[in-house]
Amino acid sequence: MMYCNKCGAQLADEAVYCPNCGQPTGRPVDARPYGPTPFAPALPMNWFKFLIYFSLFASAFFSLLNAAVMLAGLFLPKISIGLYYTVFPGLKPFYIVLSVLSVAQAAFAVYTRFQLSAYRKKAPLLLHIFFGVSSACGVISSLGTTLLTGGALQEISQMISSLIGGVVLIALNSIYFKKRAALFVN
Repeated sequence: MMYCNKCGAQLADEAVYCPNCGQPTGRPVDARPYGPTPFAPALPMNWFKFLIYFSLFASAFFSLLNAAVMLAGLFLPKISIGLYYTVFPGLKPFYIVLSVLSVAQAAFAVYTRFQLSAYRKKAPLLLHIFFGVSSACGVISSLGTTLLTGGALQEISQMISSLIGGVVLIALNSIYFKKRAALFVN
């Protein structure tokens, strides 16, 4: 319900003038009180907030942690790291490359976060690239380790889940950010 600004009388929703004092209500004569509005309803931004306040920072942290663990060889079996690298000489350079990729992934996560928080036009695309690169790194790590150690593809389920997870994240975020494309104009 509306009230007149001049006399305080109760007004009908479709009133153009106050029936008590004649004061214009400010509503155009042809206005439809319950018709479509020129503005779209505000869409929830909870996922966006989760991404920029937690997820991308956590991804950067864990990428850096992963790089340190790979360089130190902390994930290898409980035998001497030197012996392990002697038996599988290709692993050390492979893990060094993966460590560098993990550091780059961490930097890209933080960069993407700041692009998203500034509502940059290309920020959603950067997020898709980030999820794609993260999935690809998981597959490369599993596949490379398996091939360099001469083992069977024991980690095939991990590779498949990494790929499926990446595709699902990209698809869902694509839908999410298409609905909010008008926000990303900078």
